[in-house]
Amino acid sequence: LIDIAKIEPTTTNSDIVPNEPLVASLQPIAMDGWSSPLIVASSAGATKSSVIEQDGQIFITWAITNSGTESANTPFSIDLLVDGIPVERWSSKGLFVEEVQSVKDWDLLPTRTLLTPGIHTISLVVDSTSYVKNNDSTASTYSSTFEWPTLPSSSPDTYISPERLPNLSPSIPVDWKSPISITGIPTEPTSLQLVKDPRLQIAYSNSGLSSIEGMFLVYTYLDDVLVAKFSQIGLVSQEMVITPPWRDLLDIIRISNGLHMITFELDPTNLISEADESDNSVS
Repeated sequence: LIDIAKIEPTTTNSDIVPNEPLVASLQPIAMDGWSSPLIVASSAGATKSSVIEQDGQIFITWAITNSGTESANTPFSIDLLVDGIPVERWSSKGLFVEEVQSVKDWDLLPTRTLLTPGIHTISLVVDSTSYVKNNDSTASTYSSTFEWPTLPSSSPDTYISPERLPNLSPSIPVDWKSPISITGIPTEPTSLQLVKDPRLQIAYSNSGLSSIEGMFLVYTYLDDVLVAKFSQIGLVSQEMVITPPWRDLLDIIRISNGLHMITFELDPTNLISEADESDNSVS
């Protein structure tokens, strides 16, 4: 838990005024010729979703716009979720009224999450951290489904018994009190102009008996909202990682006064087979 003290407003702080109208409206949009704002297809250049074939090729296309009456002048995040779990995040610099931002033929989904055969829900969430002030978020999410096929099996070169698999888990470095270190949080009432960027670091290790060769993701949440996401390729058995200080918290989410929970989760999309899947997160 972290306790955010009261931050006194200044003339540069343009927080939402009670009863002020919602003037921006960030939402998914179907571009001309598209069947929907979010397209999941088996071939590039598609304008409508299609069945995913046995070759496992999958291309994702999406678009968003600001259909409000005024511009959204601050950066914000756009998240893609599969079955409720974020798999990718994009950034926007902000959108003028009726301006459109799009991504076409993104083909990295199988590298971001373990897709099991069957029906999956895929969602596009605009301004996923609610950073844009006076934004009408009632239409900020679009969801659809797709079916992932049973792909031809690819047997691993070597078999590893379950107890000898890698195991990602939070770690406590020397001189740390927990696997999470956050500094720069105001603990006394202060002016917004005096607030420095908080510095967040996390520590984790591969406590298993085998090394990790592939890529996995690491997510950090503030009160169940994803605020930081990064990937790592490989981790030797018994090796610890201490991340560099991350200073973008206040540029991602607006934090109210009071107690907040920080959580980080290792391999949230199950890219790595582990000896123990129950110890991948800490708060």
